[in-house]
Amino acid sequence: MSDEYYIRTPDAEEARGPFTVDQLQSLAEAKKIDRETLCYNEETELWTELGHYEGLSDKVFPEKKKLSLKVKNDSPDDKPKRRKKDDTKPLGSGDALSEEEQEAAAAAMEETEEEPEGDGEEDLPEHSVEEMLAAAEGETEGTEHLKRREERQGAAAAMSLPGLGIIMLLSAVSMIFPYYPAIQTALEEEVYTQLLSPLLIFGGLDLIVGIFLLLGVSEIYPIVRFRVAIGLGFWTYVFWAGGDPQLMYLAIAGHISVFICTMTLNIFFMMAGLALGILTFGSLAFLSVSGALSAFL
Repeated sequence: MSDEYYIRTPDAEEARGPFTVDQLQSLAEAKKIDRETLCYNEETELWTELGHYEGLSDKVFPEKKKLSLKVKNDSPDDKPKRRKKDDTKPLGSGDALSEEEQEAAAAAMEETEEEPEGDGEEDLPEHSVEEMLAAAEGETEGTEHLKRREERQGAAAAMSLPGLGIIMLLSAVSMIFPYYPAIQTALEEEVYTQLLSPLLIFGGLDLIVGIFLLLGVSEIYPIVRFRVAIGLGFWTYVFWAGGDPQLMYLAIAGHISVFICTMTLNIFFMMAGLALGILTFGSLAFLSVSGALSAFL
């Protein structure tokens, strides 16, 4: 998983970022974000509240430890006794200090320890929250490339939903159209057992998925991946058994490209994958409408 995260407020449509964990901690300390701020989870492909983001919430909002102070009761007997430097009273027989010893003791009492200047570590430059936000938005010279990358990813995400929606609708046409006469007969005679064909079921699923994608529902991507995996095996077998390797290779390339489109935000991979997917499923739809696909079914 990436160590950089995109965030946005619940009422905002545009995301900000990417931010590192340290930057998110600084924003949290500055009260710029809270536990209700949304963060994009790359594993689930969903926007999750920071307070419920497993593995990240504890880092951004660490639990603060409470400090307790203990009062130390020192008895008078524990305190060291010092002789006043101006005390020149004789110490008794045999305890008198010489003049040199008295001068040395007085000098030792007057000495004070000097605190070292600095801790020997190099001072690091400080950055304000506003500077970090500006850097994340790509408004500084060192982060312009991040801004451009974010714009490319946004463009790739914007074209993926309608592109995949068109592909799924073309797939629905290729599967439903050969059974159009059977559908009319079933509706007229009210005998719906003829509509239980696997191709009709998958065609209906593709139709529903395509509509959801055109409406901008990205949460349906896992269903798209599952559908693409099933279609890859089905069409590969159909064209292989029908003795048409060209259509078989086209079907393989098309299904793999659609799968990649649900996984990447690279603008170039997205454009190539959508183009190949539309070509593949457009060809299947054309063969279905022209009646040529019935020879393989």
